[in-house]
Amino acid sequence: MNTIFVLIVVNLLKDQDWSKKMKYIVTIEETCSQDFVVEADNIEEAKDIAIEKYNSGDFILDDPCLTEKLMSVRNDSNEEECTNWFEF
Repeated sequence: MNTIFVLIVVNLLKDQDWSKKMKYIVTIEETCSQDFVVEADNIEEAKDIAIEKYNSGDFILDDPCLTEKLMSVRNDSNEEECTNWFEF
């Protein structure tokens, strides 16, 4: 009886398509930074000027220094199978 059971299981496994790979979503986040000089009376004003200059296109990261690379991977069909963000 055990032999018959094993043969049935082997035949069932043979019929499976084991070549199908699962799909994973890979998310990559890069952090770039560049220094800019702002003249202001205090730190709040410097922050406001910097935001204004960035939004108007005056501050553009033209030669940025990559400071951090993070990655996260998750299963496309099972959201519970995922990694935490990790640096690579």
